[in-house]
Amino acid sequence: MTHQFVGDTKFLLPIRNIVLKYPSSVFLFSGIEGIGKRKLASIICNNILHLNKSNLEINDNIFLYNESLYDKKSANLFKNNTHPDAFIIENNDEKIIPIEITRSLKKFLNSTSGISKNKVVIIDTIDRMSLNSLNMLLKSLEEPPNGTFIFLISHNSSQIIKTVQSRLFKFNFKPLNQLDCLKVFSDIKIENIKVEELKFLGTFFSYSPGLIIKYYNEHFIKNYENLIKFFIDIIQSKHNRNIFKFIPSENKNNDEKLLIIFLEKILKLLFLNDANGQYFENLSILEKKLILHAEDSFLLSNLNEKYTKLQKDLFDAEKLNVNKNDLIDNFLTSFNF
Repeated sequence: MTHQFVGDTKFLLPIRNIVLKYPSSVFLFSGIEGIGKRKLASIICNNILHLNKSNLEINDNIFLYNESLYDKKSANLFKNNTHPDAFIIENNDEKIIPIEITRSLKKFLNSTSGISKNKVVIIDTIDRMSLNSLNMLLKSLEEPPNGTFIFLISHNSSQIIKTVQSRLFKFNFKPLNQLDCLKVFSDIKIENIKVEELKFLGTFFSYSPGLIIKYYNEHFIKNYENLIKFFIDIIQSKHNRNIFKFIPSENKNNDEKLLIIFLEKILKLLFLNDANGQYFENLSILEKKLILHAEDSFLLSNLNEKYTKLQKDLFDAEKLNVNKNDLIDNFLTSFNF
């Protein structure tokens, strides 16, 4: 089976040339979440572990995952994150990466390779690594051991300290277009979802397949429509309910994130305030209704100020261990006059 990377391909050749030219390298793959940064890093790492450089140079297949070229046992080790020459940090719960893991990584970097000539590291994501952990790795990032290739994944590279960034080969991934996003979903199936729904979901997530998969559920569109109705009710000076009853998600950790995603989409609609443009024609009936009701409304006069405050409060909430859902609920109920 062969899989090829889908997305922004203009820097594929430079990455390949760096891998071939240098005995070790550190890469930073940055861009919004879910657009293939980790997938590309995994494909390249699999090739580095299983193909020698002469094969890479001749066949130019560093960006293909071709199972027929690999030793099956070794390939399965990498897939299951048990390969002795691969160290992969996954941060699925989005908490700060424990410093113990960083110590284990440093020990791995100082060890010799096992069954491959090279070693590979993927840190997904470097954004969640503490300053102490980064300082511990600075020497390894500046001069990685020969035969070691390190891939740092970032969703927001501006958060990475400059002393780290200066040591990296940096590549910024652009969001996928609608066609590439649909191409990804031709291989990845989401049960009971139609192409038109995928196109609609893409407008929320900059056509990021990973984010669509992460946040989509059967209630997604209905929840969004209910939030639009909430704002229409506000404009019409009607009393409203607790918005969280509209988000019957199984993953409560995603609740405030979904609301922020919905709010940002609705804010764009409200500030668009244009019932004549082509963009307006492509909106749903409810979205058009919101824009038409928002014209000459008091809502726009203080919405931006309140939302700016909410963003600051949400940022501070992580440090202060404050319930984000309460902050969002307070933001929404503040419009009830």
